[in-house]
Amino acid sequence: MPILMFVIWQKNNLKTKPSKYLFAGVFLGWWGDIFLISNDNMILFLLGLIAFLIGHLFYIYLFSKEVSSMKRPHLIMNKPYLILPYLLFFIYSVNLFSVVTQVPKLPIYLYAFVIILMSIMALNRWYAVKVNSWISVFLGSLFFILSDFLIAIHYFIHPFKNSSMAIMSTYLIAQLLIVYGVLKNDNIVTKS
Repeated sequence: MPILMFVIWQKNNLKTKPSKYLFAGVFLGWWGDIFLISNDNMILFLLGLIAFLIGHLFYIYLFSKEVSSMKRPHLIMNKPYLILPYLLFFIYSVNLFSVVTQVPKLPIYLYAFVIILMSIMALNRWYAVKVNSWISVFLGSLFFILSDFLIAIHYFIHPFKNSSMAIMSTYLIAQLLIVYGVLKNDNIVTKS
């Protein structure tokens, strides 16, 4: 994460609001990583969850700003049915994790809602950015969902072999794709 933060800063010294939001999202993800290192401490786990949640809020805001700069209706407005897979996944996740007793359910459900909203906003960038930027950020959002889903499965449902490698690799791919995709969008450098 520090390397990604350096790359973002190198791009334009954080002179634009989009670059600041992107930097904040990665920075909070890094703190989330630090808090989650101690996986047996519930307070640190919740702090990690909060750090990631706020980081996703920065991503949501960044993606929504990219979309709001358009003069035409955005993708979700034109095709609202694209939200259906997300809704089904959210319902499935809530049902799957309803048996979890180790942590309060409300923070888990709130976090699941926010990360799904982040991916919906990444999807919604379709008309607003270059195709390679859209593909990278959207895939990054899906890898983020996968990484967090693997965390939840491993810690709350059933531990699985090589979980750390699976979780961290999907998480790193997610962050890398999001940073790469946003930086490929010229708005990060030219517009504040």
